[in-house]
Amino acid sequence: MDCMKSFTLSTEANDPVNSPTLVSWGIANENYWNIDNVSTVTSQFNVEGFKNINIHGVDMVGFVTSNTLDNKGGLIHDWGFTLTINGTVPLIGGNTSTSLPYNVTTGNKTFALTKYKTNISFADPITSVKNLTILGLYANGSNLQNLTSIRISWFVSFVFYYTFEGEDEKFAFL
Repeated sequence: MDCMKSFTLSTEANDPVNSPTLVSWGIANENYWNIDNVSTVTSQFNVEGFKNINIHGVDMVGFVTSNTLDNKGGLIHDWGFTLTINGTVPLIGGNTSTSLPYNVTTGNKTFALTKYKTNISFADPITSVKNLTILGLYANGSNLQNLTSIRISWFVSFVFYYTFEGEDEKFAFL
């Protein structure tokens, strides 16, 4: 993807997260915590222009940390963002036979990028992308200073690699 077209969307904040989004437990100085989603509000980028785009991959660069301002710090062990790419996913013929707890589906457009998995590449791109949505930030850790609140700071950029729909993809890599 070194020679493809790319664009970047960035997100940053320095906000306290409170109950019920923040769940904490523990004894003494451990105080483990978990955030299922920082906000119920999503952030969406609508693709506009004279041509549709095909997304070939996404890189995530940045950090999520805790800020000790107001004694609302804590150690962050793991974090991740959920991202939706609203376009047409490649499908092959077949059917799914679902059962609990897996509920297999086809055509997934939602992906998790985490501290340990910072990129996604598609052998076949997601085509006719209409919008890109950041659905949420999830995090967990320990050593919470305040059992009812933590201040989360982040600066994360998402780099999207794309071609315009109708371009010959073999020339996009030159």
